[in-house]
Amino acid sequence: MKQPIPSQRSLEPWWRIVSVPENRTASIQIGPLQVWIARTRLEWNITRHRSSEEEEDATFVYHEVAPNEPPDGAERQRFPFRETSPQLHLKPALADLPLVVRPEVELFLPSGKEARLFVTTPLWLMLAVGPKAIPLADIPLRRSSETWFGSSTREGEVCYASRSRAKLFLSEVQSTNLRAITAVHVRNRASGSFAINRIKVPAPQLSLHEADGRLWTETLSIARTDDDGTVTFEIGSAPPPEVRQARRIGGPRKLADRRDLLQSMGAFLRGH
Repeated sequence: MKQPIPSQRSLEPWWRIVSVPENRTASIQIGPLQVWIARTRLEWNITRHRSSEEEEDATFVYHEVAPNEPPDGAERQRFPFRETSPQLHLKPALADLPLVVRPEVELFLPSGKEARLFVTTPLWLMLAVGPKAIPLADIPLRRSSETWFGSSTREGEVCYASRSRAKLFLSEVQSTNLRAITAVHVRNRASGSFAINRIKVPAPQLSLHEADGRLWTETLSIARTDDDGTVTFEIGSAPPPEVRQARRIGGPRKLADRRDLLQSMGAFLRGH
């Protein structure tokens, strides 16, 4: 009698530690991404494939024994070890480049006023192995197109263009385990109104926090201080106050020093 294949299918958080027996191939599906992980005594093999880029299903599926083979053309990587151990760590991470998000409709912030926006950014899957969680692979759950963000073609940097839109109400933000939420507090201290049409989220400099099955980053505070376009920028220490009992589960890819922030203050917010 054929034995059923052990599997876990859930919309719950997918970050966890699983066990891959020797000489077995497990598989993971997180939204549009499917990954096959094969372990031998001396080697890990990782194969990845994405379905349609329009796929929004956030279902997490883990098979201890993969029910199918990777398709032709799937990307493969090999990682030799002196000896492998069964622990496989599935970790969420933020993107390796900043992300540019737009309000659904351009926002005009009058002088002396402030607003709070909620934006979401796509997650990456980090695979690590063994008791010491040795990193193997860093895989975006979905591909993001690149865009240029800056005051000119000479001043700025390459970022990812996010498909999400900035929302004014948290209730409008879709619950998903494919994205992290960032609250952005914007203040206009200049004498004229300010039109907000793009916001750059410095994903590599942010941490991940878990609360009620959602992932959050620290709050960003951005203030326009005068009419020449000067802004100040601050990364908070935690998600917004209404996110209670948040647990930090991942640090930033890059620590931001004061020089980094001063150089990029004018580039986090764009408007007229």
